[in-house]
Amino acid sequence: MNDFKIAFLLPAYFGSNHSIFLGVGYLVAVLKRKGNKVIVLDEDAIRWVYAKTDEQTSLQLAEVRVINEIKRYSPDVLCVSINTTNYTNALRILKYTRKNFPEIFMVVGGPHISTCYETFSAWHRNLFDAAVIGEGEISLCMLIENLKRGIHHASIAGICYPDTLTLYTPSKMVDINKLPFPDRESFFEIYNAEERLLAEENYNRVFYSHLPGFENGHARIVASRGCYNECPFCSPAVYWRNPKNFRPCRRVRKATFIVDEIEQLLSKGVKAIFFDDPTFPIKSDMKFFLEFEREILMRDLKFNWGAPICITEVDYKILDRLQKLGFTFTYFGLENYKASVQKNFRKNPNLMRCLRLIAECSAKGIHCDAAYQIGLPNESFDDIKRSIDWIFKNNLERNTFYSITAIWPKTELAKQYNVTPDCYEPEFNKKIFEQTSGLFFYEQGNPIIEPFYSNCSGTYHFIPMELAIEIKYYMFDSGLTNRFDKKRSL
Repeated sequence: MNDFKIAFLLPAYFGSNHSIFLGVGYLVAVLKRKGNKVIVLDEDAIRWVYAKTDEQTSLQLAEVRVINEIKRYSPDVLCVSINTTNYTNALRILKYTRKNFPEIFMVVGGPHISTCYETFSAWHRNLFDAAVIGEGEISLCMLIENLKRGIHHASIAGICYPDTLTLYTPSKMVDINKLPFPDRESFFEIYNAEERLLAEENYNRVFYSHLPGFENGHARIVASRGCYNECPFCSPAVYWRNPKNFRPCRRVRKATFIVDEIEQLLSKGVKAIFFDDPTFPIKSDMKFFLEFEREILMRDLKFNWGAPICITEVDYKILDRLQKLGFTFTYFGLENYKASVQKNFRKNPNLMRCLRLIAECSAKGIHCDAAYQIGLPNESFDDIKRSIDWIFKNNLERNTFYSITAIWPKTELAKQYNVTPDCYEPEFNKKIFEQTSGLFFYEQGNPIIEPFYSNCSGTYHFIPMELAIEIKYYMFDSGLTNRFDKKRSL
Protein backbone atom coordinates (compact mmCIF):
# COMPACT_ATOMS: atom_id res chain seq x y z
CA MET A 1 0.00 0.00 0.00
CA ASN A 2 1.89 3.05 -1.25
CA ASP A 3 -0.74 5.42 0.14
CA PHE A 4 -0.51 4.11 3.71
CA LYS A 5 -0.36 7.14 5.99
CA ILE A 6 1.00 7.55 9.52
CA ALA A 7 0.73 10.53 11.85
CA PHE A 8 2.81 11.13 14.98
CA LEU A 9 1.22 13.21 17.71
CA LEU A 10 3.17 14.80 20.54
CA PRO A 11 0.75 16.13 23.18
CA ALA A 12 1.51 19.47 24.85
CA TYR A 13 3.59 19.32 28.01
CA PHE A 14 4.27 22.98 29.01
CA GLY A 15 7.91 22.40 29.91
CA SER A 16 10.81 24.78 29.39
CA ASN A 17 12.78 22.64 26.95
CA HIS A 18 11.23 22.67 23.49
CA SER A 19 13.71 21.23 21.04
CA ILE A 20 12.69 18.81 18.32
CA PHE A 21 12.09 15.34 19.74
CA LEU A 22 14.80 13.31 18.06
CA GLY A 23 13.29 9.97 19.10
CA VAL A 24 10.25 10.73 16.96
CA GLY A 25 12.53 12.10 14.24
CA TYR A 26 14.33 8.77 14.03
CA LEU A 27 11.06 6.83 13.84
CA VAL A 28 9.77 9.09 11.07
CA ALA A 29 12.99 8.67 9.09
CA VAL A 30 12.89 4.87 9.37
CA LEU A 31 9.23 4.70 8.35
CA LYS A 32 9.73 7.05 5.39
CA ARG A 33 12.68 4.98 4.23
CA LYS A 34 10.27 2.06 3.98
CA GLY A 35 7.96 4.04 1.71
CA ASN A 36 5.38 5.28 4.22
CA LYS A 37 3.85 8.75 4.25
CA VAL A 38 4.37 10.39 7.66
CA ILE A 39 3.54 13.72 9.28
CA VAL A 40 4.25 15.07 12.78
CA LEU A 41 1.77 17.03 14.89
CA ASP A 42 3.57 18.64 17.82
CA GLU A 43 0.82 20.16 19.93
CA ASP A 44 3.29 22.10 22.07
CA ALA A 45 4.83 23.80 19.03
CA ILE A 46 1.37 24.49 17.60
CA ARG A 47 0.34 25.97 20.94
CA TRP A 48 3.34 28.29 20.79
CA VAL A 49 2.36 29.45 17.32
CA TYR A 50 -1.07 30.45 18.61
CA ALA A 51 0.26 31.82 21.90
CA LYS A 52 1.97 34.63 20.00
CA THR A 53 -1.47 36.08 19.23
CA ASP A 54 -3.76 34.58 21.87
CA GLU A 55 -2.04 33.24 24.99
CA GLN A 56 -5.25 32.57 26.92
CA THR A 57 -6.76 30.10 24.46
CA SER A 58 -3.58 28.79 22.81
CA LEU A 59 -4.02 25.21 24.05
CA GLN A 60 -7.63 25.05 22.86
CA LEU A 61 -6.64 26.48 19.49
CA ALA A 62 -3.79 23.98 19.24
CA GLU A 63 -6.16 21.11 19.99
CA VAL A 64 -8.54 22.28 17.24
CA ARG A 65 -5.61 22.54 14.82
CA VAL A 66 -4.47 19.00 15.68
CA ILE A 67 -7.99 17.65 15.14
CA ASN A 68 -8.34 19.47 11.82
CA GLU A 69 -4.95 18.17 10.67
CA ILE A 70 -6.01 14.62 11.52
CA LYS A 71 -9.22 15.11 9.54
CA ARG A 72 -7.32 16.57 6.60
CA TYR A 73 -4.56 13.98 6.54
CA SER A 74 -6.82 11.01 7.42
CA PRO A 75 -4.03 8.73 8.68
CA ASP A 76 -4.34 4.97 8.81
CA VAL A 77 -2.27 4.96 12.02
CA LEU A 78 -1.93 7.60 14.72
CA CYS A 79 1.15 7.20 16.96
CA VAL A 80 0.97 9.13 20.23
CA SER A 81 4.27 9.75 22.03
CA ILE A 82 3.67 9.87 25.79
CA ASN A 83 5.99 10.94 28.57
CA THR A 84 5.09 11.60 32.18
CA THR A 85 4.96 15.37 31.79
CA ASN A 86 2.44 15.27 28.95
CA TYR A 87 0.42 12.34 30.30
CA THR A 88 -2.75 14.27 31.16
CA ASN A 89 -2.79 15.97 27.77
CA ALA A 90 -2.06 12.67 26.05
CA LEU A 91 -5.12 11.07 27.66
CA ARG A 92 -7.21 14.07 26.63
CA ILE A 93 -6.29 13.73 22.98
CA LEU A 94 -6.49 9.92 23.04
CA LYS A 95 -10.05 10.04 24.36
CA TYR A 96 -11.10 12.50 21.69
CA THR A 97 -9.46 10.72 18.77
CA ARG A 98 -10.72 7.32 19.85
CA LYS A 99 -14.28 8.62 20.04
CA ASN A 100 -14.25 10.68 16.85
CA PHE A 101 -11.87 8.67 14.65
CA PRO A 102 -12.66 5.04 15.50
CA GLU A 103 -11.33 3.88 12.13
CA ILE A 104 -7.76 5.00 12.95
CA PHE A 105 -5.43 2.38 14.41
CA MET A 106 -4.10 3.94 17.64
CA VAL A 107 -0.53 3.26 18.74
CA VAL A 108 0.96 4.58 21.98
CA GLY A 109 4.62 4.67 22.95
CA GLY A 110 7.26 6.76 24.64
CA PRO A 111 8.94 6.77 28.08
CA HIS A 112 5.77 6.69 30.20
CA ILE A 113 4.22 3.84 28.24
CA SER A 114 7.48 1.90 28.27
CA THR A 115 7.84 2.11 32.06
CA CYS A 116 4.17 2.05 33.09
CA TYR A 117 2.44 -0.05 30.44
CA GLU A 118 0.73 -2.47 32.83
CA THR A 119 -0.94 0.38 34.70
CA PHE A 120 -1.76 2.36 31.56
CA SER A 121 -3.41 -0.63 29.90
CA ALA A 122 -5.38 -1.47 33.04
CA TRP A 123 -6.83 2.05 33.23
CA HIS A 124 -7.11 2.86 29.51
CA ARG A 125 -7.22 -0.34 27.46
CA ASN A 126 -10.07 1.09 25.39
CA LEU A 127 -7.96 4.03 24.15
CA PHE A 128 -5.38 2.21 22.03
CA ASP A 129 -4.86 -0.74 19.70
CA ALA A 130 -1.14 -1.38 20.27
CA ALA A 131 1.69 -0.12 22.44
CA VAL A 132 5.39 0.17 21.60
CA ILE A 133 7.54 -0.73 24.62
CA GLY A 134 11.07 0.70 24.49
CA GLU A 135 12.77 1.58 21.22
CA GLY A 136 10.45 1.46 18.24
CA GLU A 137 12.60 1.50 15.12
CA ILE A 138 12.28 -2.28 14.74
CA SER A 139 8.99 -3.14 16.45
CA LEU A 140 6.91 -0.22 15.12
CA CYS A 141 8.08 -0.87 11.57
CA MET A 142 7.08 -4.53 11.89
CA LEU A 143 3.68 -3.49 13.25
CA ILE A 144 3.15 -1.07 10.34
CA GLU A 145 4.11 -3.71 7.78
CA ASN A 146 1.55 -6.09 9.33
CA LEU A 147 -1.15 -3.41 9.27
CA LYS A 148 -0.46 -2.71 5.61
CA ARG A 149 -1.17 -6.39 4.95
CA GLY A 150 -4.36 -6.25 7.00
CA ILE A 151 -2.89 -8.05 10.04
CA HIS A 152 -4.04 -6.17 13.14
CA HIS A 153 -2.91 -8.56 15.83
CA ALA A 154 0.28 -10.62 15.66
CA SER A 155 3.07 -11.43 18.08
CA ILE A 156 5.86 -8.86 17.64
CA ALA A 157 8.73 -8.37 20.07
CA GLY A 158 8.37 -4.96 21.69
CA ILE A 159 4.63 -4.64 20.91
CA CYS A 160 1.80 -5.06 23.43
CA TYR A 161 -1.90 -5.21 22.70
CA PRO A 162 -4.59 -4.28 25.24
CA ASP A 163 -5.52 -7.91 25.90
CA THR A 164 -2.24 -9.77 25.47
CA LEU A 165 0.26 -8.58 28.05
CA THR A 166 1.36 -12.15 28.78
CA LEU A 167 2.50 -12.61 25.17
CA TYR A 168 4.88 -9.66 25.28
CA THR A 169 8.60 -10.20 24.68
CA PRO A 170 11.19 -7.40 24.71
CA SER A 171 12.45 -6.12 21.38
CA LYS A 172 16.14 -6.54 20.67
CA MET A 173 18.28 -3.43 20.97
CA VAL A 174 18.50 -1.26 17.87
CA ASP A 175 21.80 -0.97 16.03
CA ILE A 176 21.96 2.81 16.15
CA ASN A 177 24.67 2.92 13.49
CA LYS A 178 22.24 1.54 10.93
CA LEU A 179 19.65 4.26 11.49
CA PRO A 180 19.15 7.14 9.06
CA PHE A 181 19.54 10.66 10.39
CA PRO A 182 16.41 11.85 12.20
CA ASP A 183 13.82 13.56 10.01
CA ARG A 184 13.64 17.12 11.32
CA GLU A 185 11.76 18.60 8.40
CA SER A 186 8.63 16.59 9.21
CA PHE A 187 8.13 18.76 12.29
CA PHE A 188 7.44 21.78 10.05
CA GLU A 189 5.44 20.37 7.15
CA ILE A 190 2.02 21.42 8.47
CA TYR A 191 2.92 25.13 8.72
CA ASN A 192 2.83 28.05 6.34
CA ALA A 193 5.93 30.25 6.08
CA GLU A 194 4.97 32.57 8.94
CA GLU A 195 3.98 29.73 11.25
CA ARG A 196 7.20 27.87 10.50
CA LEU A 197 9.27 30.78 11.79
CA LEU A 198 7.30 30.70 15.03
CA ALA A 199 7.67 26.92 15.33
CA GLU A 200 11.43 27.26 14.82
CA GLU A 201 11.42 29.89 17.55
CA ASN A 202 9.65 27.43 19.83
CA TYR A 203 12.29 24.76 19.24
CA ASN A 204 15.02 27.17 20.27
CA ARG A 205 13.44 27.98 23.65
CA VAL A 206 16.15 26.37 25.78
CA PHE A 207 18.36 28.05 28.35
CA TYR A 208 21.61 27.60 26.41
CA SER A 209 20.16 29.33 23.34
CA HIS A 210 21.36 32.58 24.95
CA LEU A 211 24.97 31.46 25.08
CA PRO A 212 27.63 32.67 22.61
CA GLY A 213 27.35 30.71 19.39
CA PHE A 214 23.86 29.47 20.15
CA GLU A 215 21.95 32.75 19.79
CA ASN A 216 21.30 32.30 16.07
CA GLY A 217 19.78 28.86 16.28
CA HIS A 218 21.07 25.39 16.91
CA ALA A 219 20.28 21.74 16.25
CA ARG A 220 20.31 18.83 18.61
CA ILE A 221 21.88 15.51 17.74
CA VAL A 222 22.81 12.43 19.75
CA ALA A 223 26.15 10.71 20.12
CA SER A 224 24.74 7.85 22.16
CA ARG A 225 21.68 6.26 23.64
CA GLY A 226 21.53 5.43 27.31
CA CYS A 227 23.72 6.07 30.31
CA TYR A 228 26.14 3.94 32.29
CA ASN A 229 25.19 5.68 35.55
CA GLU A 230 22.36 4.57 37.84
CA CYS A 231 21.30 7.77 39.58
CA PRO A 232 18.25 6.89 41.73
CA PHE A 233 16.29 9.94 40.53
CA CYS A 234 17.04 9.58 36.83
CA SER A 235 14.69 8.05 34.25
CA PRO A 236 17.27 7.21 31.50
CA ALA A 237 18.64 4.48 33.78
CA VAL A 238 15.13 2.99 33.75
CA TYR A 239 14.30 3.45 30.07
CA TRP A 240 17.61 2.53 28.44
CA ARG A 241 18.17 -1.00 29.69
CA ASN A 242 19.59 -4.07 28.05
CA PRO A 243 16.61 -6.43 27.57
CA LYS A 244 18.87 -9.44 28.23
CA ASN A 245 20.15 -8.48 31.68
CA PHE A 246 17.99 -5.39 32.45
CA ARG A 247 21.06 -3.35 33.34
CA PRO A 248 21.48 0.29 32.25
CA CYS A 249 23.59 0.51 29.14
CA ARG A 250 24.93 3.05 26.67
CA ARG A 251 25.49 2.59 22.94
CA VAL A 252 27.74 5.10 21.18
CA ARG A 253 27.34 5.95 17.50
CA LYS A 254 30.28 5.86 15.15
CA ALA A 255 32.04 9.20 15.19
CA THR A 256 32.15 9.36 11.39
CA PHE A 257 28.35 9.11 11.21
CA ILE A 258 27.96 11.83 13.83
CA VAL A 259 30.28 14.21 12.00
CA ASP A 260 28.49 13.39 8.73
CA GLU A 261 25.26 14.53 10.40
CA ILE A 262 26.92 17.68 11.76
CA GLU A 263 28.27 18.50 8.31
CA GLN A 264 24.83 18.05 6.79
CA LEU A 265 23.27 20.37 9.39
CA LEU A 266 25.96 23.02 8.86
CA SER A 267 25.27 22.93 5.13
CA LYS A 268 21.65 23.84 5.92
CA GLY A 269 22.65 26.93 7.88
CA VAL A 270 22.80 25.53 11.41
CA LYS A 271 25.35 27.47 13.46
CA ALA A 272 25.64 25.42 16.64
CA ILE A 273 25.18 21.84 17.81
CA PHE A 274 24.01 20.50 21.15
CA PHE A 275 24.38 16.83 22.01
CA ASP A 276 21.18 15.55 23.56
CA ASP A 277 22.86 12.76 25.53
CA PRO A 278 22.59 11.97 29.24
CA THR A 279 26.39 12.44 29.19
CA PHE A 280 28.78 12.90 26.26
CA PRO A 281 31.41 10.12 25.99
CA ILE A 282 35.01 11.31 26.24
CA LYS A 283 37.35 9.58 28.71
CA SER A 284 34.90 6.72 29.11
CA ASP A 285 35.28 6.01 25.37
CA MET A 286 38.53 7.56 24.19
CA LYS A 287 38.46 5.57 20.96
CA PHE A 288 35.24 7.36 20.05
CA PHE A 289 36.51 10.77 21.14
CA LEU A 290 39.78 10.49 19.22
CA GLU A 291 37.88 9.60 16.06
CA PHE A 292 35.37 12.40 16.66
CA GLU A 293 38.22 14.91 17.14
CA ARG A 294 40.10 13.65 14.07
CA GLU A 295 37.04 13.87 11.81
CA ILE A 296 36.23 17.46 12.80
CA LEU A 297 39.83 18.61 12.32
CA MET A 298 40.29 16.68 9.09
CA ARG A 299 37.15 18.19 7.57
CA ASP A 300 38.04 21.64 8.96
CA LEU A 301 34.54 22.14 10.34
CA LYS A 302 33.92 25.41 12.16
CA PHE A 303 30.97 25.46 14.55
CA ASN A 304 30.14 25.94 18.19
CA TRP A 305 28.82 23.03 20.19
CA GLY A 306 27.99 21.85 23.68
CA ALA A 307 27.13 18.71 25.59
CA PRO A 308 26.42 17.46 29.10
CA ILE A 309 29.28 15.60 30.75
CA CYS A 310 30.28 13.76 33.89
CA ILE A 311 33.15 15.46 35.71
CA THR A 312 35.15 12.25 35.35
CA GLU A 313 35.05 12.62 31.55
CA VAL A 314 37.36 15.64 31.33
CA ASP A 315 40.54 17.16 32.66
CA TYR A 316 42.38 20.39 31.85
CA LYS A 317 44.12 18.91 28.79
CA ILE A 318 40.85 17.49 27.45
CA LEU A 319 39.23 20.90 27.89
CA ASP A 320 42.00 22.45 25.81
CA ARG A 321 41.30 19.98 23.00
CA LEU A 322 37.56 20.54 23.28
CA GLN A 323 38.03 24.29 23.03
CA LYS A 324 39.96 23.87 19.78
CA LEU A 325 37.00 21.90 18.42
CA GLY A 326 34.59 24.80 19.08
CA PHE A 327 33.25 23.55 22.42
CA THR A 328 31.57 26.51 24.16
CA PHE A 329 29.06 25.03 26.63
CA THR A 330 28.71 22.14 29.03
CA TYR A 331 26.93 21.20 32.22
CA PHE A 332 27.23 18.46 34.79
CA GLY A 333 25.10 17.20 37.65
CA LEU A 334 26.36 18.73 40.88
CA GLU A 335 22.91 18.17 42.48
CA ASN A 336 23.86 19.48 45.95
CA TYR A 337 26.80 20.87 47.88
CA LYS A 338 26.63 18.18 50.58
CA ALA A 339 28.85 15.14 50.07
CA SER A 340 26.31 12.94 51.83
CA VAL A 341 23.63 13.88 49.28
CA GLN A 342 25.99 13.26 46.39
CA LYS A 343 26.85 9.82 47.76
CA ASN A 344 23.17 8.96 48.16
CA PHE A 345 22.64 9.98 44.54
CA ARG A 346 25.67 7.93 43.44
CA LYS A 347 27.50 11.04 42.31
CA ASN A 348 31.22 11.60 42.62
CA PRO A 349 31.43 13.50 45.92
CA ASN A 350 34.41 15.62 44.89
CA LEU A 351 33.08 19.09 45.50
CA MET A 352 36.39 20.84 44.91
CA ARG A 353 36.76 19.10 41.55
CA CYS A 354 33.31 20.36 40.59
CA LEU A 355 34.22 23.95 41.48
CA ARG A 356 37.56 23.63 39.74
CA LEU A 357 35.90 22.37 36.56
CA ILE A 358 33.71 25.47 36.37
CA ALA A 359 36.77 27.69 36.88
CA GLU A 360 38.85 25.76 34.33
CA CYS A 361 36.09 26.04 31.75
CA SER A 362 35.72 29.76 32.38
CA ALA A 363 39.46 30.25 31.86
CA LYS A 364 39.10 28.66 28.42
CA GLY A 365 36.00 30.60 27.41
CA ILE A 366 33.67 27.64 27.95
CA HIS A 367 30.47 28.26 29.86
CA CYS A 368 30.02 25.46 32.39
CA ASP A 369 26.81 25.02 34.37
CA ALA A 370 26.02 22.92 37.39
CA ALA A 371 22.63 21.25 37.46
CA TYR A 372 21.40 21.74 41.02
CA GLN A 373 18.47 20.23 42.88
CA ILE A 374 16.39 21.83 45.59
CA GLY A 375 13.63 20.24 47.62
CA LEU A 376 15.57 17.07 48.40
CA PRO A 377 14.06 14.40 50.67
CA ASN A 378 13.83 15.70 54.24
CA GLU A 379 15.21 19.09 53.20
CA SER A 380 13.69 21.92 55.25
CA PHE A 381 13.14 25.50 54.16
CA ASP A 382 16.22 26.55 56.13
CA ASP A 383 18.24 23.74 54.55
CA ILE A 384 17.26 24.96 51.09
CA LYS A 385 18.16 28.55 51.95
CA ARG A 386 21.58 27.43 53.19
CA SER A 387 22.04 25.53 49.95
CA ILE A 388 21.19 28.62 47.90
CA ASP A 389 23.46 30.74 50.10
CA TRP A 390 26.33 28.33 49.33
CA ILE A 391 25.79 28.90 45.61
CA PHE A 392 25.96 32.67 46.00
CA LYS A 393 28.91 32.48 48.40
CA ASN A 394 30.87 30.62 45.73
CA ASN A 395 29.74 33.00 42.96
CA LEU A 396 27.99 30.21 41.09
CA GLU A 397 24.65 31.92 40.56
CA ARG A 398 25.52 32.51 36.91
CA ASN A 399 26.68 28.92 36.48
CA THR A 400 23.74 27.10 38.00
CA PHE A 401 20.32 26.02 36.80
CA TYR A 402 17.79 24.47 39.10
CA SER A 403 15.41 21.59 39.20
CA ILE A 404 13.07 20.52 41.95
CA THR A 405 13.86 16.98 43.02
CA ALA A 406 11.31 14.87 41.17
CA ILE A 407 10.07 11.30 41.39
CA TRP A 408 9.79 9.69 37.98
CA PRO A 409 8.05 6.33 37.37
CA LYS A 410 9.95 3.14 38.21
CA THR A 411 13.07 4.97 39.44
CA GLU A 412 14.65 4.02 42.74
CA LEU A 413 13.14 7.12 44.34
CA ALA A 414 9.70 5.99 43.17
CA LYS A 415 10.21 2.58 44.73
CA GLN A 416 11.61 4.03 47.94
CA TYR A 417 8.62 6.33 48.45
CA ASN A 418 5.97 3.90 47.15
CA VAL A 419 5.08 6.01 44.12
CA THR A 420 3.59 3.41 41.83
CA PRO A 421 2.52 4.01 38.20
CA ASP A 422 -1.10 4.22 39.45
CA CYS A 423 -0.16 7.41 41.29
CA TYR A 424 0.17 9.30 37.98
CA GLU A 425 -3.34 8.49 36.77
CA PRO A 426 -5.74 11.46 36.60
CA GLU A 427 -8.42 9.46 38.42
CA PHE A 428 -6.02 8.53 41.24
CA ASN A 429 -6.80 10.43 44.46
CA LYS A 430 -3.62 12.46 44.70
CA LYS A 431 -4.83 14.57 47.62
CA ILE A 432 -5.21 11.58 49.91
CA PHE A 433 -1.89 10.19 48.72
CA GLU A 434 -0.19 13.51 49.46
CA GLN A 435 -1.57 13.46 52.99
CA THR A 436 -0.34 9.93 53.68
CA SER A 437 2.99 10.08 51.82
CA GLY A 438 4.13 13.64 52.54
CA LEU A 439 4.77 14.14 48.82
CA PHE A 440 3.33 16.81 46.54
CA PHE A 441 2.04 16.44 42.98
CA TYR A 442 2.63 19.39 40.62
CA GLU A 443 0.04 19.86 37.92
CA GLN A 444 1.10 21.09 34.49
CA GLY A 445 0.95 24.61 33.21
CA ASN A 446 1.98 26.81 36.16
CA PRO A 447 3.56 29.86 34.47
CA ILE A 448 5.22 31.04 37.70
CA ILE A 449 7.31 27.94 38.22
CA GLU A 450 7.83 26.16 34.91
CA PRO A 451 9.96 28.73 33.06
CA PHE A 452 12.32 28.87 36.06
CA TYR A 453 12.80 25.26 37.15
CA SER A 454 13.35 22.17 35.05
CA ASN A 455 11.66 18.84 35.82
CA CYS A 456 8.65 20.22 37.64
CA SER A 457 5.53 19.15 35.74
CA GLY A 458 3.22 16.21 36.10
CA THR A 459 5.05 14.35 38.85
CA TYR A 460 5.72 14.17 42.60
CA HIS A 461 8.07 16.25 44.71
CA PHE A 462 9.19 16.52 48.33
CA ILE A 463 8.19 20.16 48.83
CA PRO A 464 4.92 21.95 48.04
CA MET A 465 4.79 24.21 45.02
CA GLU A 466 4.28 27.24 47.25
CA LEU A 467 7.68 26.60 48.85
CA ALA A 468 9.32 26.17 45.46
CA ILE A 469 7.93 29.55 44.44
CA GLU A 470 9.13 31.10 47.71
CA ILE A 471 12.63 29.73 47.09
CA LYS A 472 12.57 31.17 43.59
CA TYR A 473 11.98 34.65 45.01
CA TYR A 474 14.56 34.05 47.73
CA MET A 475 17.10 33.58 44.93
CA PHE A 476 16.08 36.86 43.35
CA ASP A 477 16.28 38.61 46.72
CA SER A 478 19.77 37.15 47.11
CA GLY A 479 20.86 38.92 43.93
CA LEU A 480 20.06 36.49 41.14
CA THR A 481 20.10 38.33 37.82
CA ASN A 482 19.87 37.34 34.19
CA ARG A 483 22.55 34.68 33.80
CA PHE A 484 23.11 35.56 30.18
CA ASP A 485 23.33 39.33 30.44
CA LYS A 486 26.01 40.15 27.84
CA LYS A 487 27.09 43.22 29.81
CA ARG A 488 28.62 40.86 32.36
CA SER A 489 31.18 38.19 31.65
CA LEU A 490 30.13 34.57 31.61
